[in-house]
Amino acid sequence: MNNKTILILSILTIICFNLYSQNLFEGKIYYKVETELKYENNRYNNYLSNKWGDTLVVYHSKDGFQKREYKNSKPYGFEYQIYNPKKNIYYGKWNSNDTVYYYECSETVTELTEIRKSEDKMGFSGNWNSVTMKFYYTQNDEYVEAKYFFDRRIKMNPINYERFKDFHFNILYKEIKSHIMQWSLDMDLVKVTFEAVKVEEMKLSKKIFNLDENLPYKKS
Repeated sequence: MNNKTILILSILTIICFNLYSQNLFEGKIYYKVETELKYENNRYNNYLSNKWGDTLVVYHSKDGFQKREYKNSKPYGFEYQIYNPKKNIYYGKWNSNDTVYYYECSETVTELTEIRKSEDKMGFSGNWNSVTMKFYYTQNDEYVEAKYFFDRRIKMNPINYERFKDFHFNILYKEIKSHIMQWSLDMDLVKVTFEAVKVEEMKLSKKIFNLDENLPYKKS
């Protein structure tokens, strides 16, 4: 292969990469949250019914940073969560606690027992495809089924999440190559569903993903 051919191939590679990058989604996705309690008098019902709130706003940058803001999640629910793909660290803050907890995402506490393509549906933005994954929590001796719907037009780069092994997101994102438009977690005590109702594509400020330096941090 001569130098001219190598140069042409290099230019084509750069062009293809730039075109792909331009098509990646950046912006905000709004979700409605529905919580279904499975047992009428379970002692954790009050906590579970307020844990995720009724609205979730997720900020996505093209380079893989994510921030989740939980609205109306009550004192004992989540306030926000942030994923830093460069550090492969997930941060989370609860409304009732001034401490930010974090963990490294290279390991997982669940065993992936099944992954399969499942039924599609019509979402507000068009046709959504889906993947179902089943996990086993060894610590809790609990099985969880997660179903993810996605819109292939709202693209993301799975390379940003190839180290995100917690909950096997590296496998999921490699499979779908799109942002999640709806997901449900079916657990022993509760089923919670997040369904996208609005998508806003926009350039995001990096400050959105900054951590509060005035708060204490603790590894979980």
